[in-house]
Amino acid sequence: YPADVVVDKDVTIVGVGARDTVVVVPQPLPAGEPERLRTLFTLVDSAATLQGITVRGSAYGTAIRIHGGSPTLADLYVDPDGEMRTSGPNRPREALEITDGASPIIRDLVATSLSSVLGGSSATFDGGRMQSGCLLIEDEGTSAVVRGVTFAASECPGFSISVSKGARVLVEASPIDSLVQNAGIRVANEGSSAEVSGTSITGGSEGLFVGDGAEATFIRSNVTSAGTGIRVNDATLDLQH
Repeated sequence: YPADVVVDKDVTIVGVGARDTVVVVPQPLPAGEPERLRTLFTLVDSAATLQGITVRGSAYGTAIRIHGGSPTLADLYVDPDGEMRTSGPNRPREALEITDGASPIIRDLVATSLSSVLGGSSATFDGGRMQSGCLLIEDEGTSAVVRGVTFAASECPGFSISVSKGARVLVEASPIDSLVQNAGIRVANEGSSAEVSGTSITGGSEGLFVGDGAEATFIRSNVTSAGTGIRVNDATLDLQH
């Protein structure tokens, strides 16, 4: 189903049948037109639901954008096209962008690229898998709960989960298997914070990185096979159990 859909009402869009048989793709570009930023679903200030579909985004853009509102995303496979999982701000390549104070509930998402939570939003990720993907939580007043999500082989440069610019995250029972050049969880900048519990981090350059002025609490969790288990700069770290 080719799509460029703006959803600004409290509707429910559900795939009928198995998730991998209901596939939404970008609208085709006119012949000879160069690739440009494209988004398949834009949710604006709504409590809409997207459920049970595969979203194959373009190599240039964001597959699903959520601007405000409190939508629910359930049982989605989001797979932007192309080789690079992230790129510069002029050529973004994302699975999800959550901004403008949005508060979505995201259940059983499988994503293969960057998902970002920005602009004072508060997202909840419950179950699912970031396969080669990663999660960026950024900006003061922004927060995320990550519960029961598996992170595997992030191709985002530097992290599987990054918290920065005064944001905060709660990570519960979410195993992380990092590539060698990445930190498992990166808490950067003054005012940023993370609470991590019941989580195993394997591999990567650093299991947990806590940067200048940041805070982290690490509870009933472990780090194995990382270049450096835990790296703390001028920061606050609380280790429990």
